[in-house]
Amino acid sequence: MSRTAVSRLKRCLSGLWPNATGASKPNSEFFIQPYLQLGRTYGQETQASLELLWHVEDLTGCWSVEWRSIRHQQWQTVGALARSTIRVDGIRKHEQLSAILSGLPAGLKFDYRILFDGVEQFRARATAPKREGQRHRVAVFGDSADGGKGATRVGNLVFGLRPDLAVLAGDLVYEEGLVSEYRSHLFPAFANATPDPKVGAPAMSTTVFAAAVGNHDISTPKPRNIENGVYPDILGYFHYWRQPANGPDLSANPPTLGSNKFEKIAAVFGAGFTRRTCFSFDYGDAHWLILDGNKYLNWGDDELKSWVRADLQGSSRSWKFVVVHQPGFNNDIKYRNHQHLRLLAPTFEQCGVSFVFSGHCHYYHCSKPLRFAPQQPSPEITSLEYCEIKGDIETDDKFDGKTQTTPKGVIYLVSGAGGKLVDRPLVPSPKSWTRKQVCDARSITLLDITPRQVIVKQVSEDGKELDSFTVSKPAVQSTRGHGPTTSARSTC
Repeated sequence: MSRTAVSRLKRCLSGLWPNATGASKPNSEFFIQPYLQLGRTYGQETQASLELLWHVEDLTGCWSVEWRSIRHQQWQTVGALARSTIRVDGIRKHEQLSAILSGLPAGLKFDYRILFDGVEQFRARATAPKREGQRHRVAVFGDSADGGKGATRVGNLVFGLRPDLAVLAGDLVYEEGLVSEYRSHLFPAFANATPDPKVGAPAMSTTVFAAAVGNHDISTPKPRNIENGVYPDILGYFHYWRQPANGPDLSANPPTLGSNKFEKIAAVFGAGFTRRTCFSFDYGDAHWLILDGNKYLNWGDDELKSWVRADLQGSSRSWKFVVVHQPGFNNDIKYRNHQHLRLLAPTFEQCGVSFVFSGHCHYYHCSKPLRFAPQQPSPEITSLEYCEIKGDIETDDKFDGKTQTTPKGVIYLVSGAGGKLVDRPLVPSPKSWTRKQVCDARSITLLDITPRQVIVKQVSEDGKELDSFTVSKPAVQSTRGHGPTTSARSTC
């Protein structure tokens, strides 16, 4: 990391970040501070767009939104705002307001502001979604918002590094994904009004966030239905995230296995909820496929595998990335038998996926590029809780990310060190297919992406570089996935 970047980060962590390039001062009008999302219609318009959300207790008066490119002085007024009332057991009733910021200048910075009765209440600067050919930076991390100091520091880290996009690899808020926990854990850390090393930072106000669901995000400790229009205090993900709803509709014949969790979630948010927990989008030169890896979905099902294949093959972007909370390849003492996502490994390889990003394990682990051949015939799967998928793992041992940067296989990267770290007695030993592992530092993954190259850095909460490597496209890009690998093979 350059001296300039480190200096910038230190200013942020010390709470000295200038408001002119961040978010405006706190305003008591907001129940939850404004934050940016991709939006449910992302990618459906020819021009760049994002969705802005904020929450208030009282709708008395007139709210409006304006934005402008930093190249122009004239503000553009956003059209009609959308609103919905959130009624959750034990939480004060509040209103969620949202605005679609459409026609944004692709890849350029823009300012936006929120006004109440014509008076500015909030202002921030962000970057419009990048188009193909525009270099961009993405932060990837998971397992963060646990209410501890770690999440606070990670929030300030992300704000200081200013990625164009942040993708969260699940377990967005602890312990049970409750609406109340979003308000106490996630929003203070990542949507605080100002950067504060003791509380959090306005990272979600200045960078667009996208997220996969993890096991902690879909807990149903109070499995009751909506009563008199009041939701139970569960499943905050469905209230607070606005992302493309282009996933598979499994309401007619859900491929569930050994769990009634699907039915519990469907009872509150409908059986088509997987259209929101599985989705994909394009950003710059990358296609992102977000999957729901929780134990109620059987990814060995032919219908689900066909949907994954169709989505990946339908993209012409240079890079294809998959994000799923539960890693199919990990060495965690607790989760090493959670292997059901290995069932998708051949599909990832055939469709040219470069990285699969996960969380779940509370440390950083990066595999060598690998290919996986599941044991045939495939064993009958009766439970996804502890599911061992045996087969041959073939690794590309020549890849070093320095002189040999074109991998033969998929890199499986676990970035689950965004909050509480793995307990020392449970620190795992590296596997034969491990490239790098760091268990003693909170960190996030940074990707600097161009059409032909991705530079990967693992950065600790205090700005130190823990790992760095480069992945390059071959001179002639194959459209059929990864070529054969002539290197080490093991059975796992």
